[in-house]
Amino acid sequence: MNLKERAAGGLLALACGDALANGVEFSPRGSAEITDMHSTRRYLPEGQWSDDTGLALCLGESLVENNGFDPADQMRRYEGFLRSQGGLALWLGLAPGNTLGAALKKFKFTEEPFAGSTHPLAAGNGGLMRLLPAIIARPPG
Repeated sequence: MNLKERAAGGLLALACGDALANGVEFSPRGSAEITDMHSTRRYLPEGQWSDDTGLALCLGESLVENNGFDPADQMRRYEGFLRSQGGLALWLGLAPGNTLGAALKKFKFTEEPFAGSTHPLAAGNGGLMRLLPAIIARPPG
């Protein structure tokens, strides 16, 4: 399997996992059993991705189009995606988590791409959900 096939498989797995878990976001661990696409209080239409998958795709596009990491481009893509709802069902009105929302607001006024909080209690799991494109883009070795 070549890198392109592995990347496509990884991104599809990310989107599927995100879609499966979307209905139980912010719920206590163990409070829901996920067995299929209809086993949670899922609110996404079938075939729809959430903001987390959309933001992962923004990171991937930025890495590819800039041939590497460009933090300001990445922040602009996140902001543009969330403003336009980038292919999401508009009635969902998904918003970024608190940490990303605060960073985007600060970036909008300062143009400082490293605008996120450094407080240890501000770290959520959103960054982990969007990390796959950075792993795929990492040079071998």
